[in-house]
Amino acid sequence: MLFLSVFLFVIPWLGYQYIDAFEQQLLDGQKQSLMSTASTAAGALQEDPNAFFHTSAMNIIDHGRDLYAYELSAAPKLDGNANDWHEHLRHARSYGREDIIETYAAETDQLLNFDHITGVHDKWLYALFKVSDHNVVYREINSISVHRNDNLQIVFATDEDIRRYTIAAMQPGPIRAFAVAPREQGGRALSFEPRIEGYWRTTEDGYNLEIRIPRDMIGNHLGFAIANVDNANSRDVITIIGTSNIYEPSRIGTITIPSEELGKRLSRLGYNSSRILVLDQYGRVLGQTGNITRSYGIWHESIQQTTETDKPGWFASLFVQTLDPPYRQFVDHIDNAANVPGRHVDQALNGIGATGTRLSSDGAATIMAAAQPVIIDSEIAGAVVAEQTTNDIVFLRNAVIARLINISAVVILAGAILLLIVGSILAWRIKQLRIQFEESVDTQGRVKNLLPTSPARDEIGELARSFAESVARLWQYNTYLEDMSRRLTHELRTPITVVRSSLDNLGMQALNKDQKVYVERANNGIHRLAAILNSMSEATRLEQSLEAAEPEMFDLTEVVKGCVQGYESGWPDQVFALSIEAGSIRIDGVPDLIAQMLDKLVSNAVEFAEPGTPIKVRLTAEDDNAVIRVINDGPGLPEPMRDRLFDSMVSVRSHGDGKGSHLGLGLYIARIITEYHGGRISLTDREDTEGVVATVYLPTLRSTSFSSPP
Repeated sequence: MLFLSVFLFVIPWLGYQYIDAFEQQLLDGQKQSLMSTASTAAGALQEDPNAFFHTSAMNIIDHGRDLYAYELSAAPKLDGNANDWHEHLRHARSYGREDIIETYAAETDQLLNFDHITGVHDKWLYALFKVSDHNVVYREINSISVHRNDNLQIVFATDEDIRRYTIAAMQPGPIRAFAVAPREQGGRALSFEPRIEGYWRTTEDGYNLEIRIPRDMIGNHLGFAIANVDNANSRDVITIIGTSNIYEPSRIGTITIPSEELGKRLSRLGYNSSRILVLDQYGRVLGQTGNITRSYGIWHESIQQTTETDKPGWFASLFVQTLDPPYRQFVDHIDNAANVPGRHVDQALNGIGATGTRLSSDGAATIMAAAQPVIIDSEIAGAVVAEQTTNDIVFLRNAVIARLINISAVVILAGAILLLIVGSILAWRIKQLRIQFEESVDTQGRVKNLLPTSPARDEIGELARSFAESVARLWQYNTYLEDMSRRLTHELRTPITVVRSSLDNLGMQALNKDQKVYVERANNGIHRLAAILNSMSEATRLEQSLEAAEPEMFDLTEVVKGCVQGYESGWPDQVFALSIEAGSIRIDGVPDLIAQMLDKLVSNAVEFAEPGTPIKVRLTAEDDNAVIRVINDGPGLPEPMRDRLFDSMVSVRSHGDGKGSHLGLGLYIARIITEYHGGRISLTDREDTEGVVATVYLPTLRSTSFSSPP
């Protein structure tokens, strides 16, 4: 029943399989919902092409080197410190050897390099430059030139106009920007530009330069370049590294600024449970709305109800903790990123709507996304990406699993208890039946008690009644056999007496030699038949004498001594060796029965002893038992009959040994007498030589009892 109870765990397993399938259905539904969201947003943009900011994207010259302005949550303080940019520093791009515009150095082992990031807030464009330069050369005081020192060059370009500015600091602190002439016109400073503000801060590796520019100054193209001067005497520029080639108008990079108007338009569509991103044809983010790290999803109300009504208990909580937790707080670096990676984005930019999943940057949440292309004038202008976490589905799944575990725990516990109760009752009934059956029949097959008739109507009740009927029939048959033995003994005595008297009378007649032989044979047969009848009735008489015997306290030592003295007279040719290793041993029993038991053991030992070897009789006291051992030299115990020698009618003697008839009742009688006195008897092979040891254990000062069969 305990084993069968384990199969009750199939119930929660099947429930979990159902929940898993249901979760897949919810995930598929969420994908379809996101696809519909992305399709609706893409359709809205296609109907109003002016809302789709794609001019800069159409003019990209070198994709991957063009600038992207990240939306800043707050305006950075212009102090040359990068602490205000910590949320976006991961997006900073490094510029170095591969970004060289011009170099005049023979050795380039210590080239300039810098990290750069651009952001927007309100009406300003902010830029941070972290420059690694081991020898910073500042502009000389009252110097007219702004290029014979370390400097930052800025280029704004539209389709009709190119404007150039240079920032050259005389010392760390606030900076001044100057409008400069084109290189072919000498590149001289033309005028001070107060709208460009910033701060130059010295660092261990070089310097930080933080600036801000009004957004209305910027056109479609923007480029930055850092010029490096290492020798303060010659003041020659040795290297110029830029975000793009600012000296060739056709290669000046672009700047992509997320459209606030586009974000507001998307927010009016009402997709509060998702994050919507609009990408240009190169995958750059033009606008976005929504925040999936704070979004509760479309099942928020269901989750609140589930949280209030289906709180997992402590037992279910142990299992729920092993499941994927629905993280509410997680980090997603894709949020406010310049590009959104993924195969679904690539497929959408190729004109095919697709879905995909990814892990958040910290791996704490699964984000599902759907992308749809935006087609304007029969061209793929970009894509709309709708994203949403699966936290709500995971939360609902865990809540349902917790409820399943709670219900399953109750069902399994109740089912297991019920099965164990039923199994225990059945086992107890079967055990009682076994005990009753064992107590009704002794080890010799004698029926001591009849089994009670069971009133139960089930299979065990039928089995109990069958056992009771079988035991009753066995008792009847044993009674018949015992009565037959008594009747046979009684009935045969009269014919034997007649035959014996006739043979005696015939023996007194004058007989010839042959007649005397026949008469002698007949006398031998009658004597043997009488001995058989005496042996058959001896066990019955013993049982009757046990029922009528009255136990008494007596000295076992004296009984054993007297018996051995009688054996010496009865078997004058046999040597007996008596050894008593204890003083007076008193037991509670019947002395005559003890003597009869010892007679059987000694008689058996004499018959199997080797001629000329002694029969040893030892009496010892061990713990609370008196121990009698009868030892003889001779053949060992027959292996097949070891466990049956004390049974009735069992003998290992050869039928033609010429020593008379043996019914195998001697050891049986010895066992009956030993058990009557509460002891035990055994036969073992000798360890020192060939022979047998018969050992009898009799408890001292113990009441005797004898139960006859019903």
